[in-house]
Amino acid sequence: MSVKKENRGSKETIQLIFLSALLCALTVVFIYLVAYDLLVNGPFEWHLTRSSAIEGGVEALLLTAVLCTAMIWRNRWAIGFAVICALLYVRRHNAELTLLVGWLYWELLLALGHLFLNRAVKSKVDNSAAILAGIALWLIITFVLSMVNLAYPRVLLMVLCSLGVVSLLVNQRGLGVVTLCRNVRPDDAMQGALLGGGLAWLLVLAARSQNVIGHDTVWYLSRSDTLLAPMGSVFQNLNLVSPVHYFPKLWESLLLPVTAFDQLRLLEGVAIALLVIASAVVWQLCAKLSLSKFWRIIAAFLLFTIPAWANTALQIKSDVIATFFLLLMLLKLAPWFSERCVAGLLYAMAAAALAVSCKYTAIPYVFVSMVFVLLEYWGRGNARLLQIDRPRFLASASVLVLAICVAVVLLVRTWLLTGVPTVGPDPLLKIWLWLGFTQQEPAGTLNWTRPQVWSDVPMLFYDWLWAPSNMNKIRISWQGNYWLLFLLVGGLSALLGMKGRPRALGSLGSLMLALCGLGLVVAVAWRYHFRGGDGNYYMYPLALATCLSLVCIATRLDHSACFRRVLTLVVLMFGIFHAGQSFIAAAWSTPGTRTFDWDLAASPLAGGDWRTRKLQRLGLYKISLYLESLPADARVVAHGFGQNASLLPVPTENLLSIKYARREYVSDVDNVALFLQRFDVEYLLLSSEPKLLKELPMLKELHHYAQSGQWDQVEGGGAILYKLPAQVAGLPR
Repeated sequence: MSVKKENRGSKETIQLIFLSALLCALTVVFIYLVAYDLLVNGPFEWHLTRSSAIEGGVEALLLTAVLCTAMIWRNRWAIGFAVICALLYVRRHNAELTLLVGWLYWELLLALGHLFLNRAVKSKVDNSAAILAGIALWLIITFVLSMVNLAYPRVLLMVLCSLGVVSLLVNQRGLGVVTLCRNVRPDDAMQGALLGGGLAWLLVLAARSQNVIGHDTVWYLSRSDTLLAPMGSVFQNLNLVSPVHYFPKLWESLLLPVTAFDQLRLLEGVAIALLVIASAVVWQLCAKLSLSKFWRIIAAFLLFTIPAWANTALQIKSDVIATFFLLLMLLKLAPWFSERCVAGLLYAMAAAALAVSCKYTAIPYVFVSMVFVLLEYWGRGNARLLQIDRPRFLASASVLVLAICVAVVLLVRTWLLTGVPTVGPDPLLKIWLWLGFTQQEPAGTLNWTRPQVWSDVPMLFYDWLWAPSNMNKIRISWQGNYWLLFLLVGGLSALLGMKGRPRALGSLGSLMLALCGLGLVVAVAWRYHFRGGDGNYYMYPLALATCLSLVCIATRLDHSACFRRVLTLVVLMFGIFHAGQSFIAAAWSTPGTRTFDWDLAASPLAGGDWRTRKLQRLGLYKISLYLESLPADARVVAHGFGQNASLLPVPTENLLSIKYARREYVSDVDNVALFLQRFDVEYLLLSSEPKLLKELPMLKELHHYAQSGQWDQVEGGGAILYKLPAQVAGLPR
């Protein structure tokens, strides 16, 4: 018997050594292929020549080493030194306000949710339920203030701060966001290294917020103060054309109070803080899958550093909050599956309603989840006894009502402004038109997708995994390949017959697996405007794939301390590579942070003039001063400035974005003039740069048209602002 045990033990040791060696070797191959592709075939070689990337990268690595060492040693001197280094890093990059505002914003919403549920509904709930309630309740308050034209950023900021502080004082629960991460304390050196790396990356992201200015961020995401509610109401019709102005505006409505600071980095700080909270939800999901703390830390660390998550947060895209709500939906479904807790199901439905109010891409995930819930309930005929706890039921029902009200209000807003409840995607828009709705002008739509070229699909998978430089958007928001490696190693351990603790996926795991499959369908069922789509499209299925791949590998290899040490090294390698990619390239902005110096004297309020500096570089500063003297809802159409036209202090739309949505409006100069007159656009802003006058024929023609009509004009350094006369000559009234 002892001989058999020894043989079995030696066999398992050999298998573990083999799998560990294979894991290390494949990690090097997986990382090398992508690094070679991005640096040699792709555009990132230039980024690594910038001093802000080189010196900023060295500084970030030193900070990471200090924090990892402190979390590994965990004695007072090491932790004290790490705290000093972290504070110096944050001070040098003037990132205190970025971190503070991001944390306080969600803290106030969480406190507001607790106050509502504890005092109004008389039910004590966890933080995940309270944050749902806080977000939904605050949006209702914003909508109510919009009805009386008081939803100005500063008014909203004062109201939120007042309600939030009162809620904190009344609740006396302490800091809620901190408790979300309370259990994330390292038990050993491996966990300490991962947590130290995660903390360092959080500080680096805050420092990066000074440099990252995304395309969509400038176009509309950060401009809710001028493009959503310039006169204090989110329901005001500004006669904008592009459908981006009619997407579900939950995220931009939430960001309205923060726009009062006029600092882009603070908006990014809110998104970064939400990324931390979403990582905490992933932690809790892994716990529901019976993964130990070690594996939960790995899941949160990998997702927090992956460019598809980190760069999306730096560009404050609505995918961040949509993914957060979808993850909360899954988390709240767990007690429904295990205990038939009705409150869990109602909370999940509330999270689902808020998710689809953030972004249309959440619709298929919500639909499949709800269908799965229905089928799973009827399929388990012996488990239909519902658990209804009255206080929890009332709390969850209240949150669901709030969430439904938010979703309905946003649908009604779009309907009032465009004539249809949603301006996309194509299948949904066709349903509205079939039901008798009529899309109103000037609101336009886009060609959202194209038929898939199926012969390209095999190459798509290769490029997604190992050659992202062949995809314009994916190469700056890559979704990683570590999850495939973990699945391969986990599958190989099963083929080798290694024994472990069987982990039945259960209903929750089965739903996650189904949603991963749906994510694959979403990725390949059609073509996007940019090959492979954008990394933010895959934030949610990436989180699920990460959790399931860790379940696969932990099932048979969790018992080996040696393998866990090897895996920690592998995860750190992936994390550093992911973070490095995000560090040098996010939205094609300035790579890295800043060159090294000893300047620690920058004001925490500095950086609010980012828009002014950009307008000065474009030659639009003088014109922006003139526009500031006009009513806040004065309309401008611009040509020759791209998305940067949205930086002006009044609602401004780029001619090219109008062309994508309503080509007939800009087919020739006469139609442009007719469009301006029909929809009460008072000003036409045209670039006067000689190079653009040669490259854009329409630009020169519009200048000639306005000057021949003797339109009043204001000249700037590189542009001319024309004021339309009451009646444009030759055009019908």
